[in-house]
Amino acid sequence: MTSEHVVSTILENVDGITNLAQRALKIKDEANQFFHDQAYDVAIELYTKAIELDDQQALFYGNRSMAYLKKELYGSALEDANVALKLDPGYTKGYYRRATAYMALGKLKLALKDYDTVRKTLPNNTDAKRKYDECQKLMRKIAFEKAISVDHDKRSIAESINIDTIEVEATYDGPILEDDITLEFMKQLIETFKAEKKLHRKYAYKILLEIRRMFGELPTLVEITVPPGKKFTICGDIHGQFYDLCNVFDLNGLPSETNPYLFNGDFVDRGSFSVETIFTLFGFKLLYPEHFFMSRGNHESDVMNKMYGFEGEVKSKYTSHMADFFTEIFDYLPLCHLINNKIFVCHGGLFKDDNVTMNDIKKTNRVRQPPDDGIMCDLLWSDPQDIDGRSASKRGVGCQFGPDVTHKFCEANGLDYVIRSHEVKPEGYELHHDGKCITVFSAPNYCDTMGNKGAFITIRGDNLTPRFTSFTAVDHPSVTVLPTLSPLAQRRILSVLNDCPKNMESGGGAVAFIRNVEPILQNGPQCGLVAVQMVAQAYGLPVRNVDEIFQYAKKKGYTNHGEMFSADWLADIAVSLWPMLDVAVENIPSTAQMEHLVQENALLLIPYDCGKNHQPSNREGRNAHWCLVIGFLCPVKELETIIWNRAIAHTCSKATHVFCIHGKSRHLAVWNYSQLVASNFNLHEASTKVIDYVIPSSDLSTLRNRCLVVRCHRDITAFNAIS
Repeated sequence: MTSEHVVSTILENVDGITNLAQRALKIKDEANQFFHDQAYDVAIELYTKAIELDDQQALFYGNRSMAYLKKELYGSALEDANVALKLDPGYTKGYYRRATAYMALGKLKLALKDYDTVRKTLPNNTDAKRKYDECQKLMRKIAFEKAISVDHDKRSIAESINIDTIEVEATYDGPILEDDITLEFMKQLIETFKAEKKLHRKYAYKILLEIRRMFGELPTLVEITVPPGKKFTICGDIHGQFYDLCNVFDLNGLPSETNPYLFNGDFVDRGSFSVETIFTLFGFKLLYPEHFFMSRGNHESDVMNKMYGFEGEVKSKYTSHMADFFTEIFDYLPLCHLINNKIFVCHGGLFKDDNVTMNDIKKTNRVRQPPDDGIMCDLLWSDPQDIDGRSASKRGVGCQFGPDVTHKFCEANGLDYVIRSHEVKPEGYELHHDGKCITVFSAPNYCDTMGNKGAFITIRGDNLTPRFTSFTAVDHPSVTVLPTLSPLAQRRILSVLNDCPKNMESGGGAVAFIRNVEPILQNGPQCGLVAVQMVAQAYGLPVRNVDEIFQYAKKKGYTNHGEMFSADWLADIAVSLWPMLDVAVENIPSTAQMEHLVQENALLLIPYDCGKNHQPSNREGRNAHWCLVIGFLCPVKELETIIWNRAIAHTCSKATHVFCIHGKSRHLAVWNYSQLVASNFNLHEASTKVIDYVIPSSDLSTLRNRCLVVRCHRDITAFNAIS
C-alpha cells in the first residue's frame, strides 16, 4: 500500500467526524502512530492535513517539526517550531525543537538561547541541562579552535607529522605499508577492518599525508573520460557503513583500472565505522588515482563531524591530532565531476542562480569550510523539487530546484542528466525531472533504523543510460559490547537504544552513553594504578607502563606493593604523571550528577567493596577495589520485551546502570549504580591481613564517599603533534 493510499484511507475513515477540530485531533493521533513506527513521510502528510483543518494548534506544528527533524529537514523543522511558538509562546517543546534545528544548522548561539529557555522552564530536567551544556561546550570548542587555527596556505598540519619517528609495536599484526599502496595491502586492510582491528597509526598517517598531497593537486571540477564499452560505477552516501561498502564491492567488484568508481560524498558520520570507511576509500584513491574518484559531501565539514560522530570516532580510535588533519584534508576534496562532458555529478544539487556556468564552478574556492550561501553551498546542500522554479530549502541550507531549473542547466551545458545524492530513498535511487536528475544513496537501512535499500549506478562509455542496482543492508558488529548479555540480546538492546528518542520527549525512553576504553589487567594489587593508566589511554595521552606508575607512587610513599588506599594520593599520581589531566577528588555523585559528568566527557574512578566475581558487595567492607565508570544506561522499560534473560531485563528496566571496567577482568561490567554507591559507603575497615600495605586511615575514610572525577584539558595541537 502506497503512502498516498494510506493517507487517503485514514482521511476517509475520519470523514464522518463533523467537528473539524475533533477531526484534526484524530488525524494528529493517527500521525503520531506512524511517527512511532518511523514512517515519517506519512506522519508529515497527516500532520499537514490536521493543520489544514485546524491551523491554530501549536502541538500540530510541534509534532510535524519533530518529524522533519527525523528526516533531517532542519529548515522545515525550524519554520514549524517558529509557528508553534508564535501560537503558544509557552510551548516548551517548541523551544526544544527549534534549538535542535538551530544546532543541526550550526547556529549554535541561537540554539543555546532556546536550550537555556527550556532549562530554566524545566530546572529538574537533566536532558535539557545536558543539551544546554553540550551546545555551550561545542561553542567554546569551536571558538578555541578558531582562535588557534592557522590558514592552510601558511602551515599545514602535515608539517607537524614525521612518520619516521612513529614506532610499530612488535605485537602489531595488521597490514604493513612500506612503499606505495598495493592491491594486496588493500585486501589485507579490508580484512583487518572486518576483524575489528585498527590500521597502525604510522600507516594511517602515511595514507593521510599522501591523500592530502593528491587532493591538493586536483581541480574543483574533475573531468572524467569513460572509454567506449567500459563500465563506470557511481555510488552515493556511505555514512560510515563500512560493511555495506564491502557489500557494494562484493556485488560489483573491487575497484580497479577496469572497474572504476565515483563516490559522491558523505563518506562519514552517522555510521559507526566511518574511520574504516574513509581509510578504505582513501586507499583505493591512492591505488587507482585515475580510476577512483571522490566528491565532497556536506558531511565532510568540521561542524558536521563534531555533531554527528566522525570527530569523536577518530579521537577514540586514534587522536585529536588526526581528527584535525581529516578536517584539513576534506577541504581539498573536489566538489563535483563531469563524466564524458555529459553527466554532471555533485553531492547536493543545482544553484539559486540560473547563470552559474561550468567555468564559475571551476573557479570556486573550495579549500574552506562550506559557506551558508553561494555555489559551494548549493553543490553540497540543494535538493530537487517536483514543481518548477526554486523554493527555500527544507534543510535550511541551499535551495530546492524544480524541473525547469534542471532542464535549463542541462541544455546550457550540453548535459544528458545530473546525478546527485544527499537524500535517503526507499529503493536507494530515484528519478526526478523527467529523468534529468537522479538521486543515488548507497547507505541501506540508514542509521540502522530507516529500512531503505542502498543503490549504485553503472554506465558504459558508449551508452550513458544509467542502470540501477539496489541492495539491502548486511549485518555489522555491535558497536557497544554488553558481555553480560547474549549476542542476540546485545543486538536487540542496541536496536532499542538506537530507536528510542534520546531527548526530553522520550517519556522514559532510553538514554545511553558509553566511551571506548580498552581494559588493562592488573598484576598484583595494582587496581588503582591500572585505573589511571586506563584513563590516560582513554584520552589518548602519552603511554606510561604500570611499573613506571608504581615506581612513582612508591617513591612518594603512597604504596608498597601497588595498593592504593587514598583517593587524594591517586589523584596526585594522575596529575603528576599526566599534567594535562584535571582531577578532582569529590563526594560520590548522585545518579543525575553522574550522568551529567559522563556525558561531559569526564571519567569517574570509584573505589568499592569488591565481592564475588569482582562485583560491588556490601559484606566485608574491607576488600577495596577501584573501577572506572565509562558510561551509563538509564531505565529502559522496553528491555523487558527484548532481552530473553528476564532477570537482567527486569533489573535494567528499573534502575540506572553504569558500564565499568577494572583491572581484574577484560569484560565490560554492567552494574546497578545505586549498588555501586552503596558498596563504596560500605568500605569501613582495613583488613589485618594487609599490614604491610600503606593505609593512611584504618577506617578507610580516605576511600568512603570519595571518587576521582577526571577530565582532560590540553592544547590538542601541542600534545598530539608528531615529532
